[in-house]
Amino acid sequence: MFYADLLLRRAGIAVRDSTRTAHLERLIGSYLNNPAYARFSAESISRVAYNVEPGALGDYSASTHLQGELIARCSI
Repeated sequence: MFYADLLLRRAGIAVRDSTRTAHLERLIGSYLNNPAYARFSAESISRVAYNVEPGALGDYSASTHLQGELIARCSI
């Protein structure tokens, strides 16, 4: 997911956010506004996303793609 936005920008294809910084700001906002990310680790969300029945996080919903893109960006 980290490279998806980056490659679209480099190719000159229109994207949702005007700049890479705006894109990351939106992702960080989504992350911080979702209580699931404070309650569950990236590892546990990843396990639930592909190996368990829907609803395994209870009333929480989280995206492995959002976490993955932010983790990749922070590790550079």
